[in-house]
Amino acid sequence: MRTGDYKQTYGELVALIDSPPVWLWSAVLVLALIVAPHVLNSYALSFLIIILITVTGALGLNILTGYTGLISLGHVGFLVTGACAYAILVSKYHCRRCSASSAPAWCRRWRA
Repeated sequence: MRTGDYKQTYGELVALIDSPPVWLWSAVLVLALIVAPHVLNSYALSFLIIILITVTGALGLNILTGYTGLISLGHVGFLVTGACAYAILVSKYHCRRCSASSAPAWCRRWRA
C-alpha cells in the first residue's frame, strides 16, 4: 500500500521544475537576481553574494550527506577557492562586485 506522492518515471524524478508554484517562485528568484545589481548598494550586493556562496555550500553538503550518505567535505575546497578568488578580486584588484562574482568560474575554465 503506497502513501505519498511517488514519481513513476525517471523523467519525473529528475525534473527540477514540476509544478506551477515552483515555476512561479523560480521566475521570481531569477528576476530578483537580475535586478539586484542595479538596485542594491555595494554593501547589500556584497552581503547578497556572501549569502549565495553560503547557500551553494549548504546545498552541496546536503547533496553529499543527505542524498548520497557520503561524509566527505572535499567540495568545500572548491567553495573556499571561489570565495577567496572573489575576495582577492574585490579587495586587491578593485574589480566591480558583479564582474568579480563570475570570475572564479572563468579562472577555472582557463586552467582546464
